[in-house]
Amino acid sequence: MSATAIGIIFAWLVAAALISWVCPERWRTIGVASCGAGLLACLSPISLAFLAAGTGVTYLVGRQKERHKLATVLTIVPIVAIYLLILWLSPADSSGVPSFLVPLGMSYYVLRLIHYLVESEKGSFRAHTLADYACYQFLPATIPVGPIHRFDQFLKELRRRRWDPDLVSEGASRVLAGAFKIIVLGNFVLNIELASSFEKLGAGSAALSTYLDTIRYWLNIYLQFGGYSDLAIGFGAIMGFHLPENFNWPFLARNIGQFWRRWHMTLSGWCRDYIYMPVLATWRKPALASSAAMVVLGLWHAVSFHYLIWGLYHATGLIVWRRFDKYTSPLREKLSVPVQNLWHGAACVLTLHFVMFSYPVANALEHLVMRR
Repeated sequence: MSATAIGIIFAWLVAAALISWVCPERWRTIGVASCGAGLLACLSPISLAFLAAGTGVTYLVGRQKERHKLATVLTIVPIVAIYLLILWLSPADSSGVPSFLVPLGMSYYVLRLIHYLVESEKGSFRAHTLADYACYQFLPATIPVGPIHRFDQFLKELRRRRWDPDLVSEGASRVLAGAFKIIVLGNFVLNIELASSFEKLGAGSAALSTYLDTIRYWLNIYLQFGGYSDLAIGFGAIMGFHLPENFNWPFLARNIGQFWRRWHMTLSGWCRDYIYMPVLATWRKPALASSAAMVVLGLWHAVSFHYLIWGLYHATGLIVWRRFDKYTSPLREKLSVPVQNLWHGAACVLTLHFVMFSYPVANALEHLVMRR
């Protein structure tokens, strides 16, 4: 995302926060949605068209008095197909990341559209209007990079939304924290100062250089993505909404399962609810459910062999960890407190390195397969 786009998004969110409170109360819901639509119209008209069409169609399907799974499936399939086609047509670099972004926010609102359809089919939502649903889908703070919030919780907050100085102050503090992570810690400390130091340290060893670059890569993802999540949560709070957290100190996770409960939590939670649990309920095989969830999570980033391998790599880690935990848990409970603390520290280091090496391993396996 260019600096110009980031500047436009930031300015638009500030304006949206003001508009959401200044306009007459009866127009505030549609006012918030209009701010999100205006942001997309400015930065990505094609994304506006996709989201507007998706919102209208999913609302009509979800409002059917007689809910049919077939209608839900027949609506989800083209949504997913269009998204995957766009990802497939996006050329990827050597790390498997698309060289240009899909329409702004599409990675996130596709999952929100599916969430709405599935839960509507279950009858999970209270009565609501198209304006309520449009406000959910077009909430400006969540359009660029999420988080992937849920409609039922959003609807409760929309009904109770009132001016709260404490929440606004909390949101402003969160926005400043996010900006600090992105600009100071990410762009300056990590990508300028620390990058220079790492380059000097790794000058004499290719292996050390790769290792240090891998550390910096993951720290950068965490600071940048965590910073943008802070901005979204902060602006959401200023506008009167509590948005879900996306990160909870993931690099302190003691195992790969805990890591995915701490890293991009709204995405991993979506995969748990809409991929893992249905597969587990159908086939009663946790290993298959984990593989399906992680493959979907991987392909959500890019439709490529690289991310297929990346997803299977993490699925393998989850399967092995569950087996290991099953047999070692009784033994660990008998260890002394100092030994348990040492175990936990070693587990954190091992988990962190397993995660960090996911991309290098996926790259190596991809090159190996392609050569054959």
